[in-house]
Amino acid sequence: MTTPKPEKSKPASVQTGGGDTTLADSQAAFLAGLNLSGLMANQGGKSRTTTVSADKVQINPAAAKTLLDAIMAEIGFTGKLSSKDLSDFVSQFNSEAARQIEKAIRTTEEERVPGATAEEVTKNKSASVTTKMLSYFDPKQFARDFLWAKVNFKKQDGLPTTATEVIGKVRDLARGYNLDMMSDVEILNEAKNVVTGKKKLEDLQIQFGKEAATYYPLYADKIARNPNATLLELNKPAINIIAKTLELDPNEIDLNDPLLERFARPDGLIGKAQQPTLAELQMAAMNDSRFDKTTTAINMGQNAALAFARAAGYGV
Repeated sequence: MTTPKPEKSKPASVQTGGGDTTLADSQAAFLAGLNLSGLMANQGGKSRTTTVSADKVQINPAAAKTLLDAIMAEIGFTGKLSSKDLSDFVSQFNSEAARQIEKAIRTTEEERVPGATAEEVTKNKSASVTTKMLSYFDPKQFARDFLWAKVNFKKQDGLPTTATEVIGKVRDLARGYNLDMMSDVEILNEAKNVVTGKKKLEDLQIQFGKEAATYYPLYADKIARNPNATLLELNKPAINIIAKTLELDPNEIDLNDPLLERFARPDGLIGKAQQPTLAELQMAAMNDSRFDKTTTAINMGQNAALAFARAAGYGV
C-alpha cells in the first residue's frame, strides 16, 4: 500500500510588525556558515588570546525571520507565527548561541600546542572554536526544533507536509513488519522523532525489523541480512503465488492473510517447524475457500461437469 504524496503547501510567514529587514553582516555570516574568525582577537600576547563580542553572536528579528521563513518552506510548515513567537525565538536562539560559543571557547582555551608561536596559537584557536561551534550549535536545526515544538501531531489537518509524508512512511513500515500492536500514538511519536531529526527513517526500519524478528523467528536471519527490506517485501514470492492462484491484487495481501500467516510462521512464535515450499503454498491456496470464486475454479468445475455428462452418456 502506497501512501499518496500530499501536495506541497505554501509556506507561512512570520509577522514582524515592520522594521528593518536587512541582515547585519556578522549575522548573515553567522547563519550562512558560522565563520567565527571575526570573534577571535589577539590580546597582545596575553595567555587568553580568544575573546568574544556578544553582539557578534546575536540574531536580530530580521535575521530570525529570514531563518524561520527558510525552515518553514523546507518542512512545509503551514502555521502562522506571531510577533511574540518571533521574539521568543530571538531570545531563545541568542541564549543558546551564547552558551554554546562560550562552551566552544572554554574547551579551546584548555587545548595547548607545545612550541607554537602566538600567531599559530591564535590561528589554531580560531579554527578550533569555529569547528567546535559548528558541532555544538546548528542554527537551522535550532529553528526546526522551535517550529516542530509548535506542531500538534494528533491533529492531522494542517500538519506540515513533511510530517504528513513521514507519518505515511511510518505507517507503511509498521504494516510492512506487521506491527499490529503498535498504537496510533506510537506511530505519531515515531514520526515526530524522524521529522525533528532525533531518528532517521532507516534507523526506525532497523528497529521495526528487530521487533518483527521476535514474532517471525524463521525470518530473523533474513531480516538481519536485508535491513532495507520489510517483512512484507521478503515475502513477495509467496504473496505473488497467493495472488495469482486466488486472482487477487498482490497489494491487497498483507501478513495477516491466513495463507501467508501459516506460510511465514507455521508454528507461531516457536520457529522450529519447517517452512512450507512455494509449491505447497500454491496447493494450500487452491484448497482455500476463496479459490472457489476464481475463474480457474469455475472453469475447472464446468469442465468436470462436462466430462461427467459425457461419461454418463448425455451426448454433450
